[in-house]
Parts: sequence; C-alpha cells; structure tokens
Amino acid sequence: MILGRRIRRLRKAAGISLADLVELAAERHLGIELDAAGLRSIEREERPAPRDVAVAVARALGADLRDLEGGGEYVSETSQALLRLVEELGRAPLQPQTIAQLMESLGEPRDRVMRALRNLEHAEWAEQGPGGWRLAPRIVRLSERMRLAIADVHRVYLA
Repeated sequence: MILGRRIRRLRKAAGISLADLVELAAERHLGIELDAAGLRSIEREERPAPRDVAVAVARALGADLRDLEGGGEYVSETSQALLRLVEELGRAPLQPQTIAQLMESLGEPRDRVMRALRNLEHAEWAEQGPGGWRLAPRIVRLSERMRLAIADVHRVYLA
C-alpha cells in the first residue's frame, strides 16, 4: 500500500492539513465517508483507501488517481525515494538536515531514508556532518554551474 504515503507527500507539498484535505475531498465528491482520523490511518497505511475516497482525495490534491496508485511512474519506489531525498537536500544545500527532518519532509520511514542516505554517501553525493546530512560540496558546485549555464542559455536564446 503505497497510496497512503503518496497522499501524505502530496498533501504536505501542498501545505494542506489533514482536516482541510478532508473538507476539500468532501466538496469534490459528495457522500464520501471520511474524517481526519480516517485519512491519517490511510496515510499511515494502517487501512486501505476505498476507491471513492481515493478518487475524492486525488481530485482535492489536483492529482490523477493513476499517479497516486503508481500508474504514472516508471522508476522503482526505492529510486523515487533516493531522487526525492536529493531534491530535499538540494532545497537548502548548505543547511544540514537531521534524519527526523528528512523523514517528516519526505513522508518516508526511517529505514528508507537511511538506505537512501547511505547510497548517496557511498556515491559521494551526500555527507553527514555535526548538524546532520547535506549534499556534498562537489554536488552543490555542480548544481550551481548548471544553474548558471541554464541562466546563460535563457538569457541568450529566450530573452
């Protein structure tokens, strides 16, 4: 049951509370039986989401149900976690993040976050310091060079 984690990740990315998502879902799909506690148990994957609830929640989040169910993804769940971790560390590349912060922002369990961090560390893409985990300096420099190159292309060809 990956649906719950995907719902939680999209909800958090949108900055929507559980209660607000329940209200939005009810507005989009009249007659669904859902409250914040029920949605919380779905997000924690303690119970499956009935189809009508999944449809309503997907609509409320502006997502396609196939995407929530994984039909639009071609990358394994482990690879997706790794990619999301790199994106998260890249949001504030100089600010280290703790395991707890990463678990919260990604909506992933501790073991998956730790496996992804160890893989990044092995590839020398991330490093653990006194304040937590961050992207390795060479990756930060590389991303900055790419950002500047894209800005140059935009200025020369698109401006």
